[in-house]
Amino acid sequence: MVKEKKEKKDKKIKRAKDDNRSESKLDQLMAICTGTQASIGTLTGQVGSLQVKVDEVRNTFQEFKVETNEKFTGLTGKFATLESKVDLQAQEIKALKGKEKDVDMKADFVENPYSGTKSKANYVHPSKRKVIEIRGFPRDSIQSTVEEAVKEMVKDFEGIVNVRAKGKLCSSCRVTFEDSDFMWALLRGMKGKKFTSPVFEGAKLWHQIEQTEEERNTSIRTSIAVNEIRSFALEKNLCTEANKKTKFDGDWTAGYVFMLNAESKAVRLLAKNRITKEWEKTSEADANLKDFDFGDLLEKINGPK
Repeated sequence: MVKEKKEKKDKKIKRAKDDNRSESKLDQLMAICTGTQASIGTLTGQVGSLQVKVDEVRNTFQEFKVETNEKFTGLTGKFATLESKVDLQAQEIKALKGKEKDVDMKADFVENPYSGTKSKANYVHPSKRKVIEIRGFPRDSIQSTVEEAVKEMVKDFEGIVNVRAKGKLCSSCRVTFEDSDFMWALLRGMKGKKFTSPVFEGAKLWHQIEQTEEERNTSIRTSIAVNEIRSFALEKNLCTEANKKTKFDGDWTAGYVFMLNAESKAVRLLAKNRITKEWEKTSEADANLKDFDFGDLLEKINGPK
């Protein structure tokens, strides 16, 4: 009897302990649930914040995309404009290359500023040039023969870098120097002298600083005018053989002819018009050189009209 009561008491005590354990576990589970709910709330808030940031990134990307498209459109327009300019320049270069065959340019060719066709910046004064021409060889002389003869004539002068005749058949030859100092050394050495060659015996050779085409044309026409007027003056006893070069003279560079009148005053008779490039008689010509046919002379110089 006593034993049974003890067993019942032990069972109650055990049951009470089990109940206490259960309650404790339940409390623990409740605490876990409460913590889980709090975590879910926190995560929900974080997800919301993250969604806001995602929306901000998306909006920023859209704005960047629009801005980039606008810049790209602007760049495309600029590239198109640049491309058209490049194409235009390419066409101009092509056109210039096509004209090269029509232009006979020489390495040391310069234009006289009095020609009115080129800038004075391209003009080289004769004193600074470095090429002389030796002229007077018989017409249609063989190029190699002329060159060998000229090399022999100038062998004692220094600074010569090239001797070249103009064409396979020629009547003149160019001598090129390192600089103008060497050229002037030859000109000073040949002052009052003329070149001669046994190969071209009897040829009346003369030398001069190379001229531009404009200068050469002016010089030729000045010579024609001066010689015609001197011949007329000699025939009419207006001068003598001794003083004809003083009485009637000209400027072979600028292009005019003048005379000294009874008062020894210089009077221009003919001059080249710098604009039209044609020679004209001056207003004083007829009064100072009576009976001279200026019309015939001007036709020889300018050509028939």
